[in-house]
Amino acid sequence: GGADGGADGGADGGADGGADDSGADDPPLDPHAAVFVAASLAEIVSEIRNGESIVPGSARAATLTTLSSLADVALGMMTTKTMTRRPERRRPRFRGGDDEADSEADANADADFADYDEATFPRDLLIARALIPCAVKAAAAAPGGGRADALVERIRASILRALAPTSTSERSSDDSNTSDDDRRRWFGFYLLASHAELVLGPAGAARGAVAGDDRGLVDALARGLRSDDGRVRKAATLALTHALGAETACKTPWLELIATTHAFDDFAAHLNDAARAHVDALHPASSETPDVSGTSTIMSEDVPEDAPGGDARGKKNGDPNETLLPYEYVLSAWTRGLRHANPSVRAGTLRTFCDRDWIRTRDGSRYVGELTESFVAEALVPSAMEFPGLCAEVAKVCELWTREAGCDGGADGGADGGADGGADG
Repeated sequence: GGADGGADGGADGGADGGADDSGADDPPLDPHAAVFVAASLAEIVSEIRNGESIVPGSARAATLTTLSSLADVALGMMTTKTMTRRPERRRPRFRGGDDEADSEADANADADFADYDEATFPRDLLIARALIPCAVKAAAAAPGGGRADALVERIRASILRALAPTSTSERSSDDSNTSDDDRRRWFGFYLLASHAELVLGPAGAARGAVAGDDRGLVDALARGLRSDDGRVRKAATLALTHALGAETACKTPWLELIATTHAFDDFAAHLNDAARAHVDALHPASSETPDVSGTSTIMSEDVPEDAPGGDARGKKNGDPNETLLPYEYVLSAWTRGLRHANPSVRAGTLRTFCDRDWIRTRDGSRYVGELTESFVAEALVPSAMEFPGLCAEVAKVCELWTREAGCDGGADGGADGGADGGADG
């Protein structure tokens, strides 16, 4: 007995003591490793061999149920502040250096670091992306039919809800609230692009939804396309392309919309000049040739809708199967061009905008009626103030818009269809 007791005590004490001593300096469990273990466990536990079934109430069933709940962890990350810290990237300090110059250099290093993948997709985003398919796989294998379908529907609803504007103004005076809303929306767009098939179905399945059947989705994608955050724009473009399917995305006017969106992400003016050649497919030009300054805006009602480029909703020769293009996406393209970092691109976009035919009818209403109050106030007017030479032309469009809005009883939907999402992301 003494030997047994001594052995037990020594083994316990030695093991405990050794664990305490050696574990004192151990780093915490890497979340990437934990997610990898969870995903591997889901693969192993959900595998069914030789027609076997998973018995309800068994340890295996309980494990699958637990793994399926990991989706709540991923979705919860959209509404909680990130705990991930970027690794320090500081310049080496030299004795006698200028502290102010060093601080400025550090700020520039941080700005440069934002272009790196580890900053663009922080660890919590990567974890959330990995947890969702793990949870769905576990839910599909767990006993009790319909568990996976219900989980997928909840994931879809949560991601789409994250893309929507808050009930209060998106440009709240509370910077902390605005930052949280931006992060939630950015997180939602990231998960949407990462799990486009889960949220939107197979490629091409949501074609009708993004073409106007689901106004909430159209507004969300339009906000993403005009966001000042390049990560959000990229995610929105990927989601839109997936929803359309490869066949539709390669057809007019969707092809031109996506090409223009990509072009506005380039700084070079000549690339954007080439992109503006596609604008006619989105919004036809005035029938009058511009003067040498390129600023004439004379619009004619005599041009039929079936003329080349006459209908930006994508109809070709009256084919009812062609997918329509909501003008919210075109407003997003105008917004990106008018807010471009290159002043030459901003000026060229404003000139092209003024050269459109605004009184031509489109799906029963004039193009000018598609403008919204927020777009005019937040993108168009500031751009006109920057380029006084085009103020007169912008004033013509605004006058038409004011008259059209008066006839329609007011400019509806300004908050949804304009430039309100410029600071998204």
